[in-house]
Amino acid sequence: MSFQSRFGKAEWLKPYTSQVIQQLGQKQLSQLDVICPGFVADCLETLEEIAIEGRHDYLQAGGKKLSIHPLPE
Repeated sequence: MSFQSRFGKAEWLKPYTSQVIQQLGQKQLSQLDVICPGFVADCLETLEEIAIEGRHDYLQAGGKKLSIHPLPE
């Protein structure tokens, strides 16, 4: 479990999703599935931070495939 949203200079809940994604990429996992419970409310933010930036960071760190999933209903 990690926490995505950070705003401003104040410290946020940890661990940060961006850091966890990079650490898992460094382990060269063949696939990482990310479940985003806030996807419905924060769709654009989630797409930008996880699907675009997160995928880029994961692949750059050595990961193979990252898939994003909203919470199942």
